[in-house]
This record gives sequence, structure tokens and C-alpha cells, in this order.
Amino acid sequence: MDKEKIREYKKKYYEANKEKDKERRNEYMKKYREANKEKINKYNKKYYEANEEKCREYTKKYREANKEKCREYAKKYREDNKERRNEQSKKYYEANKEKVREYIKKYYETNKEKINEQSKKYYEANKERRREYMKKYYEANKERRNEYAKKYREANKEKVREYMKKYYEANKK
Repeated sequence: MDKEKIREYKKKYYEANKEKDKERRNEYMKKYREANKEKINKYNKKYYEANEEKCREYTKKYREANKEKCREYAKKYREDNKERRNEQSKKYYEANKEKVREYIKKYYETNKEKINEQSKKYYEANKERRREYMKKYYEANKERRNEYAKKYREANKEKVREYMKKYYEANKK
């Protein structure tokens, strides 16, 4: 046989059996991955540690190029693992209450302006929804709200007096 004919034959064979070969390779790789999970994880970890910046750049570029796909995948993952994630976060919070509180405080202090700006935008966009929610909350927690108001009035007597004066003056008409 001619070299040309052999190449052509191989090409035709490859095209005809492309899908079967792909399936065989996928099956083989699945079995291999299942049998060697720890080995693969160690290798991946070593590779990532050695090429951390490169991996981050690659991931960043991929996410920018496939924003919608990544969003959909993340959304699906959150929905599929909602209960497990809630349990994990509850356990972590219970085990590390003080640590979490301090982290939240630090985050709020460093990003106070940003958070307040986001809150304003959200509240302005959802005024009616927020009013409805607050009404329901107040109705459900009347005693708690009254106790809080009582404590606040006792702790801030001067502020309350000034506010009441302003309020009555504004509503005399």
C-alpha cells in the first residue's frame, strides 16, 4: 500500500470511529479518576501551588469570557446544594461565633460607605416591598419592638425630647 492510501484509510477510520473512541476514552478516564482520586487531587494541588498566579489569570479570563455560563452554573450549584451549604454554615457559625462577628464588624468598618450606598440603592428600588415587609415584621414582633423602643427612649432621653419637639412643631398646623 501506498503511504498516501494508508493516511487516507486512517483518516476515514478516525472519522468513522471518532464518537466511539471518544466514549471509550471518557469511560476509561472516569474509571481512572475514580480509582485515583487522591493521587489526582495531590497532583492538582501541587500544580496550583506552583502556578497560582497563572491559574488565577486563566480562571479570571475564562469567567469573563463565559459570564452567563458561570452564573448559571453557580446558581444551579447553589440550588442543588442549598441544604448542605446551610448546614455547613450553621455548624461553622456555631463553632466560631466570635470570629464571624469580628469578621463582619471589620468588613463593615472597612466597607461602610460602599455598603450604605448599596443599601440606599436597594431601598429606593424596593420601597413598597420593604414597607410591606416591615409592617409584617412589626405586627409579628410588637412586644419585642416595644421593648426595644422603651430601652432606646431611656438611653437617649435628650434625643427623643428634641425629636418630639420637632415633630409637634411640624404637625401643629
